[in-house]
Amino acid sequence: MISLLGSVAVASTPTLTAADIDAEISAAERQVEQLRAQFTNALNQEGATIEKLLEPGADGKAIAAELDQIRARADKLQEGLRLAEKNVAEVKKGRKKRIASALELERRKADAKARAETERLEQVQAQRKREEAIAKSRRMKQEEAVRANTKRHNTKISDKALREAAIKKRVHELQQAAQAKAEKAAAKRRGKAKKEVAKVGKVRKKVDAQRDAREAERAAKRKQKEDVKTANEMRKDAEAQMSRQNSSAAKVAAQKLREAEASMKAGEQKAPEKKKSFWKLW
Repeated sequence: MISLLGSVAVASTPTLTAADIDAEISAAERQVEQLRAQFTNALNQEGATIEKLLEPGADGKAIAAELDQIRARADKLQEGLRLAEKNVAEVKKGRKKRIASALELERRKADAKARAETERLEQVQAQRKREEAIAKSRRMKQEEAVRANTKRHNTKISDKALREAAIKKRVHELQQAAQAKAEKAAAKRRGKAKKEVAKVGKVRKKVDAQRDAREAERAAKRKQKEDVKTANEMRKDAEAQMSRQNSSAAKVAAQKLREAEASMKAGEQKAPEKKKSFWKLW
């Protein structure tokens, strides 16, 4: 019997892209084509059923009832096809609007992301400014302390230019001392690191030498075992070859001995000169 698949339901989600929307439209159109094929097949089946009903001797009431059922099924399938075609038309009609909504949503997401990034950068800049202000304050306090110390040590100097020069000189000396101290510490660390590297290199060379010696010893043992094995195999092959040669020579000698005995027996029965042939065989 005819089974109705129904219309195609398309979910309108603003997060879809244009390709997704076109894919939905293609799926809906394929569904419509399937429903059309079903409708055609159903009509062909129902035509065959009607031909059977119109055969001679059929009941008119049964024919009418069956025709009503066929008409109802055809109407139902046709209505499903109509709804599917309508749904495809609605999907195509709302394509531009849905794409615009999706683009608008993407734009909003991009704007929100840009705002968040801007806020983050502003926070980073504010934090940097705070750190710079703190560093500047510390530097000013340090300079003020240097000025105070210089002022205490130069109470007899009243010239403002000399005091400023002394302050700048003291600050410069402190900076140079700090830099020299840092360079000395760095040089000390580098020297220590070089010593550690050299120490590790010596240990590594020693370990490599020991490993190479062990490898050479193992290789020599393997070579010795292989030489012994080869010598044993050669000895066995030689013994086997000699055994085969001895066996073959023994067989030939036995054959010759049998032939000689036969010839000697034959010579004893014939003339005496035939006995000489026995010795010629040897």
